[in-house]
Amino acid sequence: MFGKNKTAVTKVDKDLDYENMKKKPAVSNYVTTGMILSAFAALGIYCMTDGIRKGVNESIIIGVCLVGIAFYIFLIAPISHSSDRYRFEFRQGKGLADFKLFYNDREVKVEYKLDKTGRFMWKDMKRKPDCLSYADGKKMDLYFTKYRVLNYVNLFMKQNDLLSDNAW
Repeated sequence: MFGKNKTAVTKVDKDLDYENMKKKPAVSNYVTTGMILSAFAALGIYCMTDGIRKGVNESIIIGVCLVGIAFYIFLIAPISHSSDRYRFEFRQGKGLADFKLFYNDREVKVEYKLDKTGRFMWKDMKRKPDCLSYADGKKMDLYFTKYRVLNYVNLFMKQNDLLSDNAW
């Protein structure tokens, strides 16, 4: 099987060592997220100040919404929270099969499948947040916790070459 650059695609190692994996976002994640946040916040502040100067309430509302969106993106982005909140457990000799995820020391049920090379794919690519829930059945906040965990799982899998090319 060949990837996008026509090189052989290797299979996921069956003995994954969590201790030696990349857990924190790379510098590029900080730069990209910072640029997106800056753009939303700057546009929001411009709209608010322009609206105040001209007396246009719609501009003020749009500006507040844009700043709110920037704040929300920051809160759910992997760069805004500690990798110490997460722990993956891999069964020896199983690769990604039957792995466990813990967020704030609570087990999270992750619905996923593996591609032909043993790489991670969400079970439902169109509704990824629906693939996450607490293992004990307690409700997970949809608009904050689910997206926070989802983004971290994607980042972790991508940085450790465990995310399927078919996942995007």
